[in-house]
Amino acid sequence: MLERITERFSNIFSKIKNKGKVTEDDLKVTLREIKLLLLEADVNYRIVNDFVNSLKEDIVGKEVYRSLKPEHIIIKSVNDKLVELFSAGDRELHFKGNPAIISLVGLQGSGKTTTCGKLAKLFQKYGRRTLLVPCDIKRPAAYDQLKQLSEKNSLNFFKTSQNDLIKRIEDAVGFALRENFDTLILDTAGRLHIDEELMDELKRIETEFKPCEKIFVGDSLTGQDAVNSAKTFNEMINITGVILTKMDGDQKGGAALSIVKSVEKPIKFICKGEHIDDIEKFYPDRFVSRLLGMGDIVTLVEKTENLMKEEETLKLEKKLKDGKFDFEDYLVQIKQLRKMGPLTEIIKMIPGVGGKVKLSGMEEENVKKVEAMINSMTKEERKNPELLNNKSRVKRIAKGSGTSVAMVKQLLVQHKNMKKMLKNFKDYF
Repeated sequence: MLERITERFSNIFSKIKNKGKVTEDDLKVTLREIKLLLLEADVNYRIVNDFVNSLKEDIVGKEVYRSLKPEHIIIKSVNDKLVELFSAGDRELHFKGNPAIISLVGLQGSGKTTTCGKLAKLFQKYGRRTLLVPCDIKRPAAYDQLKQLSEKNSLNFFKTSQNDLIKRIEDAVGFALRENFDTLILDTAGRLHIDEELMDELKRIETEFKPCEKIFVGDSLTGQDAVNSAKTFNEMINITGVILTKMDGDQKGGAALSIVKSVEKPIKFICKGEHIDDIEKFYPDRFVSRLLGMGDIVTLVEKTENLMKEEETLKLEKKLKDGKFDFEDYLVQIKQLRKMGPLTEIIKMIPGVGGKVKLSGMEEENVKKVEAMINSMTKEERKNPELLNNKSRVKRIAKGSGTSVAMVKQLLVQHKNMKKMLKNFKDYF
């Protein structure tokens, strides 16, 4: 997520760390580099100027020139000011009404329909009964896309042949009341550009149904185009928040850095992939921590807790204490790790690691190879790795997994080293 910006910030900070003290000229250079970084990321020029001026005032006010650890002051100030930049309004969703109506708006191609599905899946975890309502009456493809998305992911979809938009939503509300759905998500019409007809439709929905949330869905890779679209939608229907899609891209990403200040509305969620679960609540402090390469331990812990039940955690903890961590456990942990998302994203969440480790791009491939090797073992071999001190077994596993004997041997050595480490730390569990 915004890897280039993270890398640039890391380079800027590393130059400061190499200095005992900073001079006025050093600070000018640092601020100029930060300014160029943000402008190249396609952040609005006015916002960049205000940000850098505010940053300079904050840093100088903390007497950075006298400090023996000037990098601490500068990094903390950048962190605090970026968090401030991202903070606006109430980031919570408010489910008001029976049913609660949430309207997603945005231009065609922003990922709005997919985001409707992701929200519905997320609401299932909240214990809400959610109904997806297709509200683009002009494009049959929009109806079919939402229907297919719903069927693929076991989501509730409102089937209708009604061609009047207001009547369609009225029918959906009536259906929701009869079938005890407490939430409607409206997948409103998208256009390639903003036009009067689109805005009239959205205003009619607002007048007739008063959605409790009107959320703009913007493509983060389009930079200022997303910002300008958000501003127009906000002026027309007074949006309550923003969801940014395609946050896994490594483009300029200026939308994420300037949209809040431009519309004075909060980013409520970000989407980082195509999978139905690739959506997460937006926390300015966590996002900035990742952006600056300082990790995000809170989100990492939450992801882990969501995947592992308490009894599973205790069972694993006991095995670790007893030094009995076998390949069966190894395989379970690999599958859990892959559910948490791309390995590169997980690594970046680890404080002190994310901004320093140079990733080769082969991390996912290497994990797949390890998984293939373990899957090529018999259940008995996975439970008792000592059986693998046998050349014919090692050859069979290498052949079955499409790897090499050397790679299988390396995996066995890694497992032995892990068991030794666990034995050494047994008293600390």
